[in-house]
Amino acid sequence: MSSLFRLQLLGPIHLDRDGESTHGFKSRKALALLGYLAAEDRPVSRSYLAELFWPDQTESRGRNNLSQALHNILSLWPGCLEANYYTLQFHYLPSTWLDLKVFSELTAQGEVNAWVMAAGLYRGDFMAGISLDDCPEFEQWLRLEQENWRQRVVQVLRNLITHYTSQSEPEQAIQFISRLLDIDPGEEEAHRQKMMLLAQSGQRSAAMAQFEICCRYLAEELGVEPTKETVQVYEQIRSGDLKHEAQIPAGQGSLPPAMPTPVPFVYNNLPAQSTSFIGREKELALIEQYLTNPACRLLTIIGLGGIGKTRLALQAAAASNNFRQGVCFIALSSTSSTEFLISSMANALNFPLYGRGDPKTQLINYLSDKEMLLVLDNFEHLIPGASLLGEILQRAPQLKMLVTSRERLGLREEWILDLQGLAFPESEDIALLENYSAVQLFLQRAQQVQADFWLRFLDKSAVARICRLVEGLPLGIELAAAWTRTFSCQEIAVEIEKNYDFLTTSLQNIPQRHRSLPAVFEHSWGLLSEEERSVFRQLSVFWGGFSRKSAEQVVGASAFLLSALVDKSLLRRTDTDRYCIHELLRQYGAKKLAENPEEKKRVKDRHCSHYAEFLQEQETRLKKGQQKETLEAISLEIDNLRAGWYWAVATRREEDFEKYREGLFLVHNMQSWFQEGEAVFRHAAAILRRAREKAGSDRQIDKMLGHVLARQGVFCASLGQYDQARAIRQEGLAIFQDVALRQDAPLSLNYLGAIAWALGEYVEARQLCQEGLVIAEKMGDRWKQALILQYLGMIAISLGEYVDAQAIARRGLVIFREFGYRSGIAFSLNLLGIATHNLGEYRQARQFCQEGLKIAREIGDRWEEALSLEYLGMIAISLGAYDEAKAMAQKSLAIFREFGYRSGVAFCLNLLGTVARSLSEYSQAQRLYQEVLQTCQALGYSLGVAMTSYYLGHTAYLLGEHREARRLLTDSLTLARKLTYQRGITQSLHTLGSVAYALGELNEAKEYLFEALKSTQEIHAVPIVLDILTDFAQLFVGEGRAEQALELLTFPLQHPASKQETRDRAGQLWAELTAQMPGQLPTAAQERVKVNGLDEWVNRILLERAGQATLIY
Repeated sequence: MSSLFRLQLLGPIHLDRDGESTHGFKSRKALALLGYLAAEDRPVSRSYLAELFWPDQTESRGRNNLSQALHNILSLWPGCLEANYYTLQFHYLPSTWLDLKVFSELTAQGEVNAWVMAAGLYRGDFMAGISLDDCPEFEQWLRLEQENWRQRVVQVLRNLITHYTSQSEPEQAIQFISRLLDIDPGEEEAHRQKMMLLAQSGQRSAAMAQFEICCRYLAEELGVEPTKETVQVYEQIRSGDLKHEAQIPAGQGSLPPAMPTPVPFVYNNLPAQSTSFIGREKELALIEQYLTNPACRLLTIIGLGGIGKTRLALQAAAASNNFRQGVCFIALSSTSSTEFLISSMANALNFPLYGRGDPKTQLINYLSDKEMLLVLDNFEHLIPGASLLGEILQRAPQLKMLVTSRERLGLREEWILDLQGLAFPESEDIALLENYSAVQLFLQRAQQVQADFWLRFLDKSAVARICRLVEGLPLGIELAAAWTRTFSCQEIAVEIEKNYDFLTTSLQNIPQRHRSLPAVFEHSWGLLSEEERSVFRQLSVFWGGFSRKSAEQVVGASAFLLSALVDKSLLRRTDTDRYCIHELLRQYGAKKLAENPEEKKRVKDRHCSHYAEFLQEQETRLKKGQQKETLEAISLEIDNLRAGWYWAVATRREEDFEKYREGLFLVHNMQSWFQEGEAVFRHAAAILRRAREKAGSDRQIDKMLGHVLARQGVFCASLGQYDQARAIRQEGLAIFQDVALRQDAPLSLNYLGAIAWALGEYVEARQLCQEGLVIAEKMGDRWKQALILQYLGMIAISLGEYVDAQAIARRGLVIFREFGYRSGIAFSLNLLGIATHNLGEYRQARQFCQEGLKIAREIGDRWEEALSLEYLGMIAISLGAYDEAKAMAQKSLAIFREFGYRSGVAFCLNLLGTVARSLSEYSQAQRLYQEVLQTCQALGYSLGVAMTSYYLGHTAYLLGEHREARRLLTDSLTLARKLTYQRGITQSLHTLGSVAYALGELNEAKEYLFEALKSTQEIHAVPIVLDILTDFAQLFVGEGRAEQALELLTFPLQHPASKQETRDRAGQLWAELTAQMPGQLPTAAQERVKVNGLDEWVNRILLERAGQATLIY
C-alpha cells in the first residue's frame, strides 16, 4: 500500500507522510523548489529553474545545485516529480493531497460547506516563512502568488459572511469576519461589519472595543482616521440607536432580535497557563481520536519526568468539547499516599464528602451520571490505588479519564500514549532549523529571559546541539534556555555535555521536583526497588540502545525487570526486541554506577567482550556474503561497538582489541562512514599515545598503536586529508620498523601502502602491499590476500600496468567469490573494467563495470556504486556516448559529494570537463578543470593536480592557445614523472608533440611523439598508441609521405580500441588525403595493414628514430 503524502502550501510549507511530519530538506531552496513546482503545475525547464534559484551561479553550477535539490526532494517524496533531461513538473499521484488543488476544487462547488472547508485550509500566507534574498525573480513570483491566494481566500470568506449574515447566524458571520481581519486588518468595512454584528448579538462592549482596534490599526499602520461611516456606526452603538436593517452592507439582510437561551453549567477548573504551548500536533490529534473513541475510557500519558505530560494533557483537555458537563483537573503531585486519593479527587470536583458515609461510595455515586473528562495529573506514586479508577469507570458510563504518570497504571481499561521529546534536528544540517518544535520552544523561552535574544547564524548549530543533547526533553530545553542571559548558546551546549547538573533553575513557581534534571531523576530513582536500581545503573554502559539478549548477557536483566523499567518510563522499547534510554537518564545512571568502581569495571568488561564477540560473528557473516542484513544489524549496535572498542583500547584488552580492530575498519569502510571511521581510530590513537607517555617503552602499546594508525590513515586519505595521512603513515612506519611486529601485521602494512598510493607514491605503496601479501600467503589467510590484492590492483592501474592489473583483479575476484563477499566481487569487477578499458577493450570493460554496478546497488554499497558509475562514464567517453557519460558522471558526483569524498568529486568534475571538451564546449570544460585544479591544490592532491593540468593543457591546445598549453603540459609532465604516473607521462608527451607541430617546430614535435610512443610500450595502452599514430600520420603528410600516412590512419579508423575522438581526427585527415589521391592508393594502404600489423608499425617507427630502419617502401 503506497504512502499518503500531504503537501500544504497555504501557510508555512508542511509535508507529511501517512500523518508523520517529514523532515530532511537540506536547504530552503529545496523546499521552495518543491512548492514552486507544485504551485505552477506545468513543465518548467531545468535551465530556467537553475537561473531562478541560483541566479549568481554559472549555468553548469546552477544545474548541478538543482540536481542536488531534486535528489533531496525525491529521497523524501519518491515519484512526486516528472522529470526528463529538459523539464520538470509536479506529478499528482493517487496518493497525493495538495491543499492548493483541494482549495480550488472546493471553491468551484459553490456550496457553503465547501467554502467553510476551503477557508479552513488557509493557515497563512502562501509558502509563509520562505525567503530567498539571493533570488529576486523568485521573490517577485512569491509575492504575486501570496497576493493571489490571499485574494482568493478573502473572496471565500466574504461569501461566507454574506451567507451567515443573511441566515441570521451572527456568531458564524463574526467568526469569518475575524478570519478576514487576520488576513487584512486594514479592511475597514469588515471592522464596521463586525461592530454591527457584535452589537446586534448583545455584545455592545465587544463592538466598541472593535472600534478601538480599528482606529489603532488605521492610525499606526496607515496614518489615517476611520471614515465617517465607521464613526457613525460607533456613535449609534454607543447611544444604543443602531438600526437592525440599513447598517449592514447591501445584500446581507437584517438580523432579528436575539432570543435568550439557557446556558447549561459546564465544569472547568483547568489552570491558566502563563506560557504558550508549542508543537505536539500529532499527539494532540491522537488524544482527540482516543477521547472520541467509545472504546477508550482511560488514557494514560506516560513518559519521563519533564517530558511535558501535564502540559499536553491540559492542552488536549482545553481543546476537547466532547463532554457536556466539562472537564476537571485533579493535581496529585502533593497527594502523599493512596489513602488521600479520594479526598483529592472530591476537592478538585468541589464535591463535599459528608457524614459517616463511605467516601469512595459517595464519590462513585456523584460521578455515576456525569458526562465529564477527569484529568488526573502525576499519578506515578499512587499506582497501588489505581484500581479506584477502574471502579469509577464501571459505575460512570459517560465518564472518561486522562491520566499523566511516569509509570503505567496496570489496569485492564488502560490505553497508553508513550510520550517522547519534541521534534529536534538529528543532524548537523541547520536548514529549516526553526521548523522543529524543540527549537521553537528554546527560542521562545530564551526571549522570555532576554527580550532581545535572536538566533544568530553561529547560534544555530549550538541550539540544534542543545536540543539533541536533551533529546527534545521540554524541561531540559527550558532549563537550558534560561541560561541565555549568562552564557552563549555554544557555552550552554558545552556545559550540558560536561554535566547535566548544569540544567537547573531558581524560579519559585516551578515545582521543586522540576527545578533541575537531577531532581527529576532522583524522584524517579526513589520509586525503584533495589533490584531495579542495580539493573538500571548497569544499563548505563549501553550506548544507542540494546537488545533484550544483550541486556541479559551483560547486566543479567530479566525480561520482567526490563518491562518494569519500561513501565516506569526509564526505558523505552523501540521495537519487539530493542530498548533505549534517554541520554540524560543514561548519564544519571552512569553517575550512580561510578559510585561503585568495582561494579563499573565488571560491567564494562562484560559489555566490551560481549560486543567484541558480536562483531566477530558479524564480520564472519559479512565475508560470507550476508552483507545487507549484517550491516543493518551492525548499524543498530554501532554506538555500543565504538564504546566497547574504546574500553578495549584504554584497558589494553588485547584479545578484544583484535576482535574489534578489523571489523570496525571494515564496517566503516563498507558503509562509507569515513569521517566517523577516522574519528574512531583517531580517538583510539590518542588513548594509546597517552598510555605510552605514562608507561614509556611498551611493545604491546606500540603494536596496538601501529595497527590503529594504519587504519586511521586510510580514512584520512579517503577524506582528502593528505597532509594528515602523510604524517600518520610516517608514524606508523616508524613503529613497524620492528621486524617482529611486521610479521604479524599484513593488513596494517597493506593499509600503510594504501596511504602511500593515495599520496601518489606508487613504488613504496607496491612494496608495502606486496610485503603484506607475502605474509598473508605464509599465513594461508585467503581473506587477507584478497583485501591486499584490491590495493595492488589499483597501484598497477596507477603505474599503467594494465595487463598486470587485470591478472590481479581476476585473482582477487576468485577469492571473493569463494567467500561470497559481494562488495569485494563488485570492486574486483570494477578493477577489471578499468584495466580492460585502458587496454582498449571497451565493450568487455563496460560489461565488467555494469555487473559491478548491479551488485553494488543490490547490496546498497553506495561507494562502490559511485565508482562503477565513474568508470562507466570514462568508458562511455571512449565510445563517444557523451550523453551517457555525462549522466553517469553526474550520478557519481552526487554520491561522492554526499560522502564528502573530495578526490572523487574532482575525478567526476574532470569527467564532465572531458565530455564538454569532446563536444567542443571549451569554455565549460575550462571552468570545470579550473575548479578541480584549485580543489586538488588546496588538498595537496598531487595526482589530481597532474591529471587536471594535462586536461587544461589539452583544452588550451584545442583552442589554439599553444604557449599556455605548453606551460600547463610541461607542469603536468614534471609532476607525473615525480609520481611515476606513467599514463600521465605518456599523455603529456603526446600532446606536447601536438603543440610543437602546431607551432611549426616539426623536429621537436617528432621527438615528443617518439618519446610518447616509446612510453606506451611500458603500459600497453593501445588507445593511446592509436591516438599517437594519428599525429605521426599528420607528420608524415608534412614530410611528403602520404602513402605511409594512409597506412597509419587505417589503424585508428579500424582498430576496436580506438576512441571515438581518435576516430574522428583520423577520419578527417583520411578524407583530406584521399580526396587528392588515385582510388587504388587507399586500397593498397589498407591491404598492406593486413600484412604489417599494429605492433610491426610501432616497432618500425621506433627503429627509424634509432636509425635502424626506414619506412619508405
